[in-house]
Amino acid sequence: MRTRARVLTAGAAAIAAIAAMAAPSGALGAARTLRGADFTTRVPAGWSVLRFRFGGARVYRLRAPGAHVDASGITRDAPIIDAVVAPPATVRRLTGFPPSVRPRALADTFGAPTGTTDALSLLPTEDAALGGFPAATTAITYRAGTVQNVAGTLVANRAGTVVAVTVTAEPADAAAAGAASRLVTSAWRWRAGAPARPRRGPFAEGFVGATAQGEAIAVDVGRDRQLSYTFRFRPVCAALGELTHEFDQDVTTIHTTRRFQDHFTDSYDPDGDPRPVIGGRSRRLLLTTAADFAGRLVSRTLAQGTLRERVAVLDRDLFPGGGVLDTCDTGAMPWQAARLF
Repeated sequence: MRTRARVLTAGAAAIAAIAAMAAPSGALGAARTLRGADFTTRVPAGWSVLRFRFGGARVYRLRAPGAHVDASGITRDAPIIDAVVAPPATVRRLTGFPPSVRPRALADTFGAPTGTTDALSLLPTEDAALGGFPAATTAITYRAGTVQNVAGTLVANRAGTVVAVTVTAEPADAAAAGAASRLVTSAWRWRAGAPARPRRGPFAEGFVGATAQGEAIAVDVGRDRQLSYTFRFRPVCAALGELTHEFDQDVTTIHTTRRFQDHFTDSYDPDGDPRPVIGGRSRRLLLTTAADFAGRLVSRTLAQGTLRERVAVLDRDLFPGGGVLDTCDTGAMPWQAARLF
């Protein structure tokens, strides 16, 4: 059942600004090991590593071959990972929080870059760990023009030093983005050493990917065997043509076979409040939807399945007595999603 996703604020605005900015020029080359001032980790072969500072924080930009950030702040053509390390003296200035901030509080403020639109929460904030220290993860999607990004972040706090590892990509590149971000975060080692009692899982598993329409989809596998999912879709209708991008979400149970299936109906006002002129007058729309969602957890890092969204477009002023203006059907669409962290 669709509920309105939380409106994403710019909170932790510095982190979003870093992800959207073009990094200084630097030498390209394969980098198997990244040695930072506070940590070491591994990066995929063939990725470039650029180092720069932002507001006192140390930034390490890891870029897949061909990846770039365009003028609107959108990552294009391949994934980009930004590891931002903020020493305690810079945390309040960069984030608005004290150095003692809990990772979940920072992850909850993760927002889309300024100038982008259609921001939507894909994954809830979940507990995690980075090098044994407490962390939290979440993921969102947003777009600029016709290009969409998915973005996931893992935020950690080690004795007041705050780290944000953020991966951005177009939905179709989510598998490569997930493989890279899992490598970076799983290989992370603090130079000061691990805590005496490292935080260990199991943690919730978040998967992000794309549907056959190229729209974002995400599934969150909880420790209670409940699966929550969110997806965007484009209603393509017989008479009205393509409507604005919409989203749906629900919760279902994972079977012992690691399969899941769900069906629900809902009704809501379309995003953006479109008012097409039909029959000589502007119409306020109401959408009634029937969603079918199914899939399976293929492995610990991959989920896939199919979904279908059928939509009736109604004249809100005539509902419920009538006023069906059009019907739309995405057809059965395959989808695939990769684990981000």
